Amino acid sequence: MLVMGCGSTNNDSPKSDAGPLVTCENDPRVVAYTPNLAKQSELKTFTATLVSADPAPPAVSSENTWEVRIADASGAPIDANVTVEPYMPDHGHSPSTNVQITAKGGGAYEFAKVNFFMPGVWWVTITVPTADAGASTQADFARFVFCLPG
Repeated sequence: MLVMGCGSTNNDSPKSDAGPLVTCENDPRVVAYTPNLAKQSELKTFTATLVSADPAPPAVSSENTWEVRIADASGAPIDANVTVEPYMPDHGHSPSTNVQITAKGGGAYEFAKVNFFMPGVWWVTITVPTADAGASTQADFARFVFCLPG
């Protein structure tokens, strides 16, 4: 019952012993994973590039690890105190664990323990602090949206 509540089902999809599998591959919100998938931030101050994912594509597991590069609008690497939040928009919840972020330098980051604990549509929001002309700190974000079938 819990699996069925995590996303849309397709009556033509394979069935497990627990019932229909969650399928959301045709959801217009999601994109297919490819190495070097780039997303421009909402305010266009940076681009986050998902260089690689392990496993690839991302899977229902607490052991997803991502290599990400972040660059400003001119292409220069950004080394900042970034945050990462996986979130299921259809359910209104995040995992109970935090992503482990390791800055590698030169705009490169490792995001470990990206916990996609159930099938469905997932947002992964990367937030980067920015400074405006008045030197006050603001933030901008880029969001990857994936379907994790199961």
